[in-house]
Amino acid sequence: MSSALSRRNILKLAGGSALGFLLSPMPWKMLDDISIWTQNWSWIPKLRRGPVTHKYTSCTLCPNACRVNARMISETPVSLWGAPDPCVGHSYLCSVGLAGHHLAYHPSRVRNAHRFTATENGISSEQLSVEDAIAHIAKILHNIHVRPEEGEFALFDCRPHGMVSDIQQIFLSHVLGARYIVPDHHEGRFMRALMEMTEDPGQSYGLDFSRTRTLLSFGVSLFEGWGISPLVVEQFRSRREEFNIIQIDHHQSSSSIVADTHIAIKPGTEMALALGLAHVIVGERLYDPASAARAVDLKRNKPFSFMDLTRRFPPGRVASVTGIPEDVIVRTAREFASNRPATAIADDFAPAELIHSVWILNHLVGATGKNGSVVQKRPLPQPWKGAHRTPPTRLRNVPDHSLRLLMIDASAADTTVSWPDLRRKMRAENATIVLCSPYRPKRGESVDYLIPIHAPYETVRANPSGEYVATSAFQISTPLWSKSEEGCETWQILQRVVSASGAMTKEEFAQLEPEELLRLQCDAIFNSKRGTIHHPNNDETIPLGSVLSSGDFYATLMEGAAWSDDGVATSTNGRLFLMGKSTSSAQRFAESVLAFDNAGIDSNPSFPLLVVPVGEDVAARFGHVSPILSKIYQESDLKPRSRFAYLHHETARRFKLAAEQRVIIHSPHGATEAIVRCDSSVRPDTVQLSVSQLDAISPTRPRIINSYGGRVYTDQPIFVRIERARS
Repeated sequence: MSSALSRRNILKLAGGSALGFLLSPMPWKMLDDISIWTQNWSWIPKLRRGPVTHKYTSCTLCPNACRVNARMISETPVSLWGAPDPCVGHSYLCSVGLAGHHLAYHPSRVRNAHRFTATENGISSEQLSVEDAIAHIAKILHNIHVRPEEGEFALFDCRPHGMVSDIQQIFLSHVLGARYIVPDHHEGRFMRALMEMTEDPGQSYGLDFSRTRTLLSFGVSLFEGWGISPLVVEQFRSRREEFNIIQIDHHQSSSSIVADTHIAIKPGTEMALALGLAHVIVGERLYDPASAARAVDLKRNKPFSFMDLTRRFPPGRVASVTGIPEDVIVRTAREFASNRPATAIADDFAPAELIHSVWILNHLVGATGKNGSVVQKRPLPQPWKGAHRTPPTRLRNVPDHSLRLLMIDASAADTTVSWPDLRRKMRAENATIVLCSPYRPKRGESVDYLIPIHAPYETVRANPSGEYVATSAFQISTPLWSKSEEGCETWQILQRVVSASGAMTKEEFAQLEPEELLRLQCDAIFNSKRGTIHHPNNDETIPLGSVLSSGDFYATLMEGAAWSDDGVATSTNGRLFLMGKSTSSAQRFAESVLAFDNAGIDSNPSFPLLVVPVGEDVAARFGHVSPILSKIYQESDLKPRSRFAYLHHETARRFKLAAEQRVIIHSPHGATEAIVRCDSSVRPDTVQLSVSQLDAISPTRPRIINSYGGRVYTDQPIFVRIERARS
């Protein structure tokens, strides 16, 4: 792998965080274009003369809930910056967050409801009032309520996290037959996998990087993705010399560039590497004795013990499977086991067996229940604890062609879902999809109704901390400008539709306003008498007990303060189940290991190159980003372009291809054209393509997830061959 930093590499480093973005060299042409754009856009706000002030709030574009310092001119936000954070230390806004104040003026912004109809010439759009749209949708729901055989009603929550999701689940529990659907993969899946391996039911956990010495990352976008980015950036800045990052990735990314060690792995073999590292740790007795004593299936289990499975992955075999030298595997295992506190992490969207294998590494080195690794935390106090909820259903578990009416809460900007997967759940005839979004649907999103909701920073929103921080926290995202009169929140639209349809069995929560819900949440936190309040204006932290009343607490949060919970004493007394607590989970893990052991990911000789999909798929994401960011991506080559195929120089020579040559990429199911680009950061025997190129070479659209971080997973490996295009 080449260690030289090219212009593209430097810009890739800048792509996901302010860490590199503010220092990266910007092409003069791009700056000139942006200057012209920003002077001539018709939809941008016209600033009035006025005082320069600062307002503190929090970002809602992803579950990280980063603290925001908004620079205001005449009550209009002109720039956003990170602010002190009680849980992280300081928030560093990603590139999307830095431009979050642009989203209210996005060119795709809508102010009125629309109905879309398929015609011979395409899709026609009819503008109508929100009241009329709700009346039409309520009539459909009434028919479902009267005649259930017509199909089901469901709400698809793009980001199932926080107070609003709780309210939606409680509300739907009073609607007969209603489903509450969540994405197959979303933030917190990695942490929740720990529940399947411990005897601590109902416990919540977070990552404490304040004293971590070794971070072993299996493909996680540390600096440009969601989830743990604020935690990593703070430690990267404040403890760079003692914070060691080992990045395991199949392509060069911003994380691999800045990592202390980058291990370039063959795509799809990460689980084999994790088990190979475990083989070395167990074989050389580098594991934590206390954790080993708690692991009931380390040596004894029927029909397999954990040692039985790891014996199948000695370093030599793992080296042949993953393409990583044997000495690197052994050295990495020793470093991870000896340089503690150490933590291994995997992407929320990674295959379940890989997440399981990574947790095994954490258990072996005693990372669970230890400061500097994985710690317990108290859940956020809730005012409706014990209320009946409609249980969440994963999208993949919804029967095909079962939904008659689907409402989509697209208020989250970070959710990516395969639109064909969603359409497949709808009935073949008379199915209706309602999109609740501030923006017009993108290409590929086939909806019947669009109802506008508030854009980011337009309304008051509850903003609990992400699931990865070591302590629970809560803050209120206060508006930076007046909310639009046309918009509302998705759960309010749901209330109005259900109430008008007559399908609701109980009127609980039917008339509550957002501010009332926030006050209920604040009352629950205040009554707990736990935690502290941090004031960003004077950088002062006070105990919650010093606040006189719940009303004062609410007012303090509305001024931009944040509440964070107290830490809890960690406990490591329960038993560990390395292969899974339940018999079924242990069997699934063993079967996945044996299946990999027998099959691997051998390619077809007729299709010798493995596809590495990277980049972002805007068409598969419900949220929007600032047009300026799109311009930066295009001009800087920050994201792979859809018309290029990136090959290693050796691979290009092997197939007698030259840079800038037009080629045809064939898979067993399709083909697409591209232009060859040679890049030494691409693994030999692979071809790196952007996500948007997968449609042509894959029979069904692969699952596209975590597109902000550039990390893409597909259900099955895709193999191709390349030949020169005819002139």
